[in-house]
Amino acid sequence: MNPRLAQPRSAPKAASVQPPVATTPVAMPGLPPASAGRTADSQRFPASLADAVERCWRKAAGPAAWIPTRDEFQAALERSAAKRFPGAQPYAQKDSEKIEVYLDTLHARDLALAVACSKG
Repeated sequence: MNPRLAQPRSAPKAASVQPPVATTPVAMPGLPPASAGRTADSQRFPASLADAVERCWRKAAGPAAWIPTRDEFQAALERSAAKRFPGAQPYAQKDSEKIEVYLDTLHARDLALAVACSKG
């Protein structure tokens, strides 16, 4: 027999819940700021990236319940590219090519789901 008395166990600590962090849109230098009321023709990406955006949009296809609008999806692509390439100039050929390669490597379906989740 073990003469040691049983030690009471403490309850596991509850994980702290962090409040949601407010984020602001990331602006790319040399481009107009994103606005809530922007239309499909007020792109921040140059027209040279339209095909890359279209390829991402097609890859993101999924259930209609969680697919964002084309404009919401493009805004998410623009934010992602701005974070990946701070200071990049998408209208410059060299940076535009880098951004296009980056867009082609994204998991577009996951991005679309993340956008839908952020909308609630």
